Amino acid sequence: MLYATSLALGCLIVADRLAAHGRSSFARLGRACAWGLWAAAALDGLENGALIATLFGQPDPWAAVATACAVPKFAIVALALLIFLPVGGLRVLLDGRPGRPAASGADKDRGRRED
Repeated sequence: MLYATSLALGCLIVADRLAAHGRSSFARLGRACAWGLWAAAALDGLENGALIATLFGQPDPWAAVATACAVPKFAIVALALLIFLPVGGLRVLLDGRPGRPAASGADKDRGRRED
């Protein structure tokens, strides 16, 4: 599943950047979220199979299976899309680049030349 791989890589990139900034607990959440996205892809496959069975006239157990797969799948994807990637990415941007402290206002003023 392309969406799971893309989102998982995004979570891992943000998690690595957060770990470089010393935010290890949030980085662990990102790594867990990346693994969870693979579980979401598996749930998506099961949901698709259940929906195909429903389309071919066997709605009794398969509609419930599709629902049981869809709810956690969307919860995991929502965690990645709505919470971890935006918040983690913003945190990385606000902290500056790894290995370099974020520049303060006084540091920025020192680099200016007066004409």
